[in-house]
Amino acid sequence: MRGALGLSVSYLASIRGALELSGPYLASMRGALGLSVPYLASMRGALGLSVPYLASMRGALELSGPYLASMRGALGLSVPYLASMRGAMGLSVPYLASIRIKLGLSVPYLTSMKGALGLSVPYLANMRGTLGLSVPYLASIRGALGLSVPYLASMRGALGLSVPYLASMRGALGLSVPAPVGLHLIV
Repeated sequence: MRGALGLSVSYLASIRGALELSGPYLASMRGALGLSVPYLASMRGALGLSVPYLASMRGALELSGPYLASMRGALGLSVPYLASMRGAMGLSVPYLASIRIKLGLSVPYLTSMKGALGLSVPYLANMRGTLGLSVPYLASIRGALGLSVPYLASMRGALGLSVPYLASMRGALGLSVPAPVGLHLIV
């Protein structure tokens, strides 16, 4: 699948750029418990690190998967639970917190993209592995959890579809979803 600039979904999931969302818009977004993005950004894990910081790490702390999964914020919510929270457009809080550059793509356009089975980008971003971590998150951490390709390949979405199967899906123009959601980014 491709966006307005011909960029792949995998690339869009890995970018650290801005969708030109205004501060007030981000501040008005609410998760499953009605918590604002600024509040979530202020939450701290077991080491006192913010949730957005933990979501952006690239292995410097080499924390284990189970440890990350066990971390709790100010309300006792786990990192995987926070990762599953969605804003008004269906984009995850960690994804919104991670983007850093301008693509000029509108949020409605991104959220309207569909794969061969009619699955939306937010749905694919919502897929979870055995620790409850999202596929885009796993693809972004650069091997810090030491997860193997077979493990990633074994992950299943709500419909029981594997990552390799999703990677083989074709869009309306016959374009494939490149590499299993950013799998080529993993060290």
